[in-house]
Amino acid sequence: MKLYTAAAQARARAVDNNIKEQLLNASYYVFNNPGPRSLLMAHRDLIRSLLTFRDEIVNKAIENIDQALSSFNATYRQRNFPVVTVHVRRTDYTGYIKGKFKLTQLDELYFERAFEFYKERLPRPLFLVLSDDREWCRRNLQAKDVIVIAKASAAVDMAVMSLGDHHITSYGTYSFSGALLGHGHITHPIGHNTKYNLADCVDSHFFHHISRDKTYKADNSEVVVSWRL
Repeated sequence: MKLYTAAAQARARAVDNNIKEQLLNASYYVFNNPGPRSLLMAHRDLIRSLLTFRDEIVNKAIENIDQALSSFNATYRQRNFPVVTVHVRRTDYTGYIKGKFKLTQLDELYFERAFEFYKERLPRPLFLVLSDDREWCRRNLQAKDVIVIAKASAAVDMAVMSLGDHHITSYGTYSFSGALLGHGHITHPIGHNTKYNLADCVDSHFFHHISRDKTYKADNSEVVVSWRL
C-alpha cells in the first residue's frame, strides 16, 4: 500500500505520466513469491511505468524478434500482422507444479486452443514461442504461423514477451510477468484442478482463461480482441 500511495503522488507530479523519482526511502522484502494476478492486472499501467528494461535488453529482444520475422520479410517495427508471444515453461517446472498443485505439464491442447482464441479475433496473427524446451515446442507446436524464437537470456526473453501485441502464458510468475509488462490481452490455462486457483479471481477485460482439459469449458464467446498498426 505504501508503494501504491507513493506512486499515485509521484504520478500526480509527473508531466508525462512516467514516474522517474524514487518512490520509497527503504527496501522491503516480500516473502513467499506472491503473484496476486488480480491486483497486478488492476495496476498494469503503473507497473509497466515502474519496471522498464535497459536499452540493451530491449535492443537484443527486438533483434531476436526481427530474426524470427525475417522469413516473412518483416521486422518488429515493419509488419502488417499482430505478434502474439507464447511462453512455454517445461523443464524446471514439471516437478514443482506436480508437488505443489498436483498439476501435470500443459500439452499442445491448451496452446492450440489459445492459438484458435486469437485466430478467431485477429487478422493473420503470428505466434512467437519462447521456451526452456524448444525441441518440444518444435515437435508439438511449430506451424506456418508458429515460430520458435532463438534462445536468449531470461531477461531478453521476458523483454520479448513484453513486446508482443498479445500473450499466451503458461504456469508461473515469470510467464505472467512477461505478459503483464506488455500490452494487449493475456490467456492463461484453467482446468478441473481446484488446487491451482491463482488466476481464478482475475477480473479484467484483458485476461482470459483457456481450457487445458478436454472436458472443461471456458466461455470466451463475448471477448473482443483488437489490433492495429
